[in-house]
Amino acid sequence: MLLFCAAFPFFGWPAVLWVLFAIPAAVAIWVERTRTTVSPAGLELRTLFGSRHIDWSQLQGVSIPKRGYVRAHLSDGSQVRLPAVGYDRLRILVEASQGRIPDPFAAAEQAQEARAQAERVEAQQTAQATAEPTVESGN
Repeated sequence: MLLFCAAFPFFGWPAVLWVLFAIPAAVAIWVERTRTTVSPAGLELRTLFGSRHIDWSQLQGVSIPKRGYVRAHLSDGSQVRLPAVGYDRLRILVEASQGRIPDPFAAAEQAQEARAQAERVEAQQTAQATAEPTVESGN
C-alpha cells in the first residue's frame, strides 16, 4: 500500500522523488526483522538494529503497559520491551513459554470464578431462607 502511494509522486517528478521508495522499503524491513521468539533456552528479541537473548533464569515476570509492547522484568531490576508482543499476543507468549512466564490472566480468572462461586452460595442461602416456613406464635 505504501509502495502504491509513493508511486504517484514519483511518476510526477522521478528525478527527485525516487527517495519516497525508501519509506515502504524501510517499513518492510522493520516488519520482517522485529520479533520475539520463544525457545527452550529463553527469549530471543530482535529489533531493527540489534538483538538480545534473555535466559529463563533472568526473567521474573511481565507487565502490560497501557500503550506499546509488553515489558519483561528481569532479575537485575531492569525492564526490556518485548518486540511485537502486545496485549493481544500475550496469551500466545505465555502458552509458548510452557509455564515459565506467569500467566497474568490466571489471577483475574480465579477471582472471577471465586466471585461467581460466592454469588451462587449467597443465592442458595437466600433461596433456603425464603423457602423455610416461618412459625408464628399466637397469644
